[in-house]
Amino acid sequence: KTEDGHPLTVSTDFTLSRADGDNVGEYLISIILNQDSENVKYYQDKHGIKLTEGIFTINKYSVPIVWGDFSGSYTGEVQYPTATLTKAKETDDVSVGGYLPYDDNYNCKSAGEQKCKVTVLQGSCASNYSLESETNVCVYSIDQCKATINWNSFSSEYTGEIQHPNASLTK
Repeated sequence: KTEDGHPLTVSTDFTLSRADGDNVGEYLISIILNQDSENVKYYQDKHGIKLTEGIFTINKYSVPIVWGDFSGSYTGEVQYPTATLTKAKETDDVSVGGYLPYDDNYNCKSAGEQKCKVTVLQGSCASNYSLESETNVCVYSIDQCKATINWNSFSSEYTGEIQHPNASLTK
């Protein structure tokens, strides 16, 4: 309503128009006073309403990550827990696209405590999302590799030389 109680009806007196687009970005928005409205002259004369254009902004949506349980032993290869985006629109093509060690203190392949972070999102809708910083990092542990030494059976006569059985290592 106007300050003197005159009703404003968006559907008959005004038309709200916005440039097409549903992705992150800025869009032109306009309010148009309908010329066929009986209130047009009232708004313009009585209240001095002037309609201008503006900018409507859609910002990136911050999505949290849920980290899966990790159980793994040293393999010499980089290993990460599984990271899954939550709260992303179900129909949007967006997923976790890359991991990196958290910093130079971690390599994500040695046995012991490791720390990694998600670095990028992927998919055709990825540019509409940002990573929630509180869930972007994961601390996990890589177990030491279990190794077994296998000794061959060995039998020999005394030679005066050092003799020993052969051994092999199984991981």
